[in-house]
Amino acid sequence: MNEIIARTHDQDLIRSIMTSRWVYKHISDDGSPPVEAFAPPMDDRIIYLAASNSEGRAVGVFMLHPHNTVCYEVHTCMTPAAWGAFAKEAGAAGCAWMFENTGCQRIITNVPAYNKIAAKFAIDCGMKQFGINDRSILKNGVLHDQLVYGLSKGDWLCQQQCR
Repeated sequence: MNEIIARTHDQDLIRSIMTSRWVYKHISDDGSPPVEAFAPPMDDRIIYLAASNSEGRAVGVFMLHPHNTVCYEVHTCMTPAAWGAFAKEAGAAGCAWMFENTGCQRIITNVPAYNKIAAKFAIDCGMKQFGINDRSILKNGVLHDQLVYGLSKGDWLCQQQCR
C-alpha cells in the first residue's frame, strides 16, 4: 500500500510544490522574494512531509519547524491535485506522523484571517483556535491579523479513540 505521508529531503520537489502558482501566492507575503528567487529553507531541524496521491505522486508538502523541542509550527502547501478530501486525509496523516515519529507534543499554525479555506483546513485537521496575532502579516500593502490554531498530542490521541 502506498503511504500518503513520507519525510522528504528532496529540495527540488519541495521547491516545485511551494512555488506552484496555486501555492506560492498563499504562502508568501510582501517580504517574500519573487517566486523565481525563492528557495525553501533547508535545515536539519525542519521536517518536510510530502503528501502523495494513490499513484505515488507528491501533490503537497507540509513544512514543520520547531519552536522548541516539543512544539512545531506547520506550513501547509497543497496543489490543486490535493484539494478536498485528500488534503484532509493528508493533514491527519501528517499529524499522526509527527506525533508517532518525533518528540512533538503540539502542532500550531498561523492562518491569515482572510484565508477562510486554510482556517477550515486547520479545524478539519483537529486544530482549535487559541489566539489572534493582531496585524501580524503584510499582504499587498495591508496588515492583516493571523488566527493561531493548535493541536496537542493528547487531544489528537483522544480524537483517534473517538473514531
